[in-house]
Amino acid sequence: PEMLLGWEFEHRFTDRQRFVAGAEVFPNVAYWGRWRVRARAAYEIILAPEWGLTLRIGAQERYDSTPGNAKRNDLDYFTTLLLRF
Repeated sequence: PEMLLGWEFEHRFTDRQRFVAGAEVFPNVAYWGRWRVRARAAYEIILAPEWGLTLRIGAQERYDSTPGNAKRNDLDYFTTLLLRF
């Protein structure tokens, strides 16, 4: 079993630009030395508000204290084109 602890942050620079970030921590309840983390941050720009078109550029970090044969950290960068309706 795991617990879930998390937070989210948002800052609007203008009506069309904002910064978003957040993280979740999953500590193992049975073994307190084992835990996972997922953290992300992104910058969003609304390209066409009438279409709901948004460009999101960011990064996501995943950490696992006991990954088995894999790496403990995985850092991914992304660019996403969102169509909200």
